[in-house]
Amino acid sequence: MTNHTNTYITFMHNKGALKSMTLITVAEMRTFLGIWIYMGVNRMNSTRDYWSSETCVPNVANCMTYNRFQAIKSNLHVYDQTMESDLDLNDRFRKVSPLMEHIRKKCNGLEQETMFSIDETLVQYKGGFAGTLRQYIKNKPHRFGFKIFNYAGSSGMIYDFLPYAGQSTDYNKLREDELGFGVGAKVVLNLSKSIDFPERSAVFFDNFFTGVKLVAHLKEYNLLSVGTLRQDRTELCPLLSDKNLKPRFL
Repeated sequence: MTNHTNTYITFMHNKGALKSMTLITVAEMRTFLGIWIYMGVNRMNSTRDYWSSETCVPNVANCMTYNRFQAIKSNLHVYDQTMESDLDLNDRFRKVSPLMEHIRKKCNGLEQETMFSIDETLVQYKGGFAGTLRQYIKNKPHRFGFKIFNYAGSSGMIYDFLPYAGQSTDYNKLREDELGFGVGAKVVLNLSKSIDFPERSAVFFDNFFTGVKLVAHLKEYNLLSVGTLRQDRTELCPLLSDKNLKPRFL
């Protein structure tokens, strides 16, 4: 990341678009990433608040100046700018794929639990440069951003994730006969294959994912599953209507 960011800074210097930005060191990159992770845990209303005299956070302000943090953030790159033409044009996340794949492998390598939840996460983004990659989800705290499906243990630890790119989403773990499932089912199947011990595990998901065929298919992997089910996905199973079920739970 340090090398690729410095390559970009040098590239912009040569174009005359950057004049005062100096190259960064590995130590600075580690500090920058540490601050960014810390900000994700200790949230404030704005980035500047961490350096403001009234709301200063010494763990941040004493490590790096606000201007330097913003400069690194603005020029951060995880791929080689000089080789952009060699990137896979079919990968809509190609400019950040090296970093996401590195993080995903680290998540895959963690010691797993046995109870998992599969759901969607929205990474906030309000810019206009992402095209249709930017999604809108009505009931999320941040309604605009990048949709990422992930599966996590009961502790909240994430063990795998799948960035959503519409029809070009890479379900790289599916067999050919599994590609005919709907989006929700394909997400579950793709992520479930990262579970180390399916025969002693269970996975939970909501009605966006659940279907009778999906649940039956998961049993082929000896993986138990639980999910809420929409009425139009019952596959004509003789279930009671919502009207008749409701009094039983009151």
